[in-house]
Amino acid sequence: MKVSAAFLLVATSAVLLSSVSAKNIVCYFASWTVYRPGNGKFDVPNIDPSLCTHILFGFVGLSTEGKVQILDGWESNDDGLKGFAHLTNLTQVNPKLKVMVSMGGWNEGSQKYSEVASNPQKRRALAEDVVQFIKTHNFDGFDLDWEYPGLRDGADIEHDPTNFVELLKELKTALYPRGYLLSAAVSGGITNMDIAYDVPAVSELLDIINVMVYDFHGAFEPFVGHTAPLTASSKDDAGNATLNVKSGIQHWIDRGADPAKMHLGLGTYGRSFTLADPSNAELYAPIKGGGAAGPYTRQEGVLGYNEICELHSDWTYVWDDEQQVPHRVSGDQWVGYDDERSLALKVEFAKEKDLGGVMVWAYDTDDFLGICGGETYPLIRTIKKTLETKNIVCYFASWTVYRPGNGKFDVPNIDPSLCTHILFGFVGLSTEGKVQILDGWESNDDGLKGFAHLTNLTQVNPNLKVMVSMGGWNEGSQKYSEVAANPEKRKALAEDVVQFLETHNFHGFDLDWEYPGIRDGSDIAHDPANFVELLKELKTALYPRGYLLSAAVSGGITNMDIAYDVPAVSELLDIINVMVYDFHGAFEPFVGHTAPLTASSKDDAGNATLNVKSGIQHWIDRGADPAKMHLGLGTYGRSFTLADPSNAELYAPITGGGAAGPYTRQEGVLGYNEICELHSDWTYIWDDEQQVPHKVSGNQWVGYDDERSLALKVEFAKEKDLGGVMVWAYDTDDFLGICGGETYPLIRTIKKTLDN
Repeated sequence: MKVSAAFLLVATSAVLLSSVSAKNIVCYFASWTVYRPGNGKFDVPNIDPSLCTHILFGFVGLSTEGKVQILDGWESNDDGLKGFAHLTNLTQVNPKLKVMVSMGGWNEGSQKYSEVASNPQKRRALAEDVVQFIKTHNFDGFDLDWEYPGLRDGADIEHDPTNFVELLKELKTALYPRGYLLSAAVSGGITNMDIAYDVPAVSELLDIINVMVYDFHGAFEPFVGHTAPLTASSKDDAGNATLNVKSGIQHWIDRGADPAKMHLGLGTYGRSFTLADPSNAELYAPIKGGGAAGPYTRQEGVLGYNEICELHSDWTYVWDDEQQVPHRVSGDQWVGYDDERSLALKVEFAKEKDLGGVMVWAYDTDDFLGICGGETYPLIRTIKKTLETKNIVCYFASWTVYRPGNGKFDVPNIDPSLCTHILFGFVGLSTEGKVQILDGWESNDDGLKGFAHLTNLTQVNPNLKVMVSMGGWNEGSQKYSEVAANPEKRKALAEDVVQFLETHNFHGFDLDWEYPGIRDGSDIAHDPANFVELLKELKTALYPRGYLLSAAVSGGITNMDIAYDVPAVSELLDIINVMVYDFHGAFEPFVGHTAPLTASSKDDAGNATLNVKSGIQHWIDRGADPAKMHLGLGTYGRSFTLADPSNAELYAPITGGGAAGPYTRQEGVLGYNEICELHSDWTYIWDDEQQVPHKVSGNQWVGYDDERSLALKVEFAKEKDLGGVMVWAYDTDDFLGICGGETYPLIRTIKKTLDN
């Protein structure tokens, strides 16, 4: 069969895309670890092939002639069971696993790479030899770890960056048509980065960019410093202020790297020091040299996490609140490393930046035998769990603090372990484009100065993100339309939002304009474009400061098609909260469920798409990124008073909303807490078509979500590989645990289903 070049390009693109997902965990296997003694000996049988998405064998070398060079006899050693084959055979256990070979590493130096990269014939020879090597040993791709172009002895600072790109082009030309992956390990230090890399060109050519945001400090300096701080310290001088994970990753992005290709480097080891004065163990304290060598790694200045947890658990543990990393001290010994807590924070940062995943150096210094805590690979398991954890974005409505009795809800009622993000609802918008306080709660003594009380929940759960939401239904659309149409007011709003976030210590901003081009005062012709312009202004102000930007958007197809330029909105937002609820209510003359999962055979043409699946699918079909989308879930129901109690079917006539509950105090609405606490004796009916429940008693009818229907909706979100779910809201779940004894039964069901 004759195959066109275009077809081949499309086909191989599909292979590559399927191999590089948004959830990669790229793990290095270092061959020399098979020679370590005792509990430190690590070989392929120790690898759990379910933990990482990619395994990179480290390392092969480069000959001066541009050929792949074997650095270690392990791959043909009987003890290694012909190592390469043993390694690639792990794909028989996990067929989705990609096993690649990595060339280079620190000990290889820079000179050979500089010389080969400068010679077109040697570049071509290397590319051809790499293809042959990969085919022979059944690898899925090639990783280049040249440390670093333009740097170290023998490098050519003037020409290496350009020649590195030429070498990548040669490799790409040889590998891409055959469906092989191409990755590189690159420096995370800003100074090195600016010398070594033409970032846009490198990003264009690579499938995976492994950014080594570690080894920022070590015994190669005359003072104490953490190997991989997440953020800067107030003790940093100008030369050290950017030697941290966030600065390194951000600089790659600012220089033009594609975040979807970037992988944040994580270490399972620490850098250790011998203090000059044991009484001074502060950051930047003078040292005499590297810390004492461990029995497994056997290198001064380095300790594996397995050595730290197994042999030094009695050393004093110190958490650095500024740098967001731990260290341990004992006498004159000091070691900075990463543990489960700090790694989770780094992975969350990778998710915030929408990176392609993370890279781990390396398997062998995790507690791979499970000696310390009983579970093998506690660090990589934490990385995997955090990376795969979907968001649960939960709204907190400030007015619920004024409800009576069991309905009163305030910050102390929040369990900060349940949701990943808390959104305060709401602040308003002034006609001048300023943030407007709608409720005095945040300065109320009962609210313990509400905003501060809310953001302080991060002290209990450091991974929690607390954001502020502007808008809501009662704010209307007109002000938003007018401000969005005015460039000066858009800019004023963005500046005021930044100031507001900084003042109140929020992590980001959520815009709940309901809805562009719809409702009184809207401009149907211009609102959708102006909404995009407003988001651009907000993104420009928020992004460089590390703040998140989200929006609550309509899940109704008719509204969606009027209100949103979906591809543009998706590009600008970090989180898209799709309100796939309130499809029906007492604003219509008939009974309808607020949030059916699927259509009913009783739906007419106008109602057939008013359901969760249709709304979510339409957002995807219109061009939204599923990884940013969050499926909206309600912890309340919409209620009706039936015109005829004997007719309680779907679309039965009504006389109005159902009777108000004692907590929500609004006709046509009942919280789940009101339904389960006060109406447990109402007749329960499950709709097999719509996959949701309702209850009936006399002329009262309420459609709502319970544990069963919410689990089904969460499973649908997982099927569509959405970024997570959004919950409106904390306050109408059974947050006191009155009905079943357990607090938050709905949100716990959501979390359990999402985590599973």
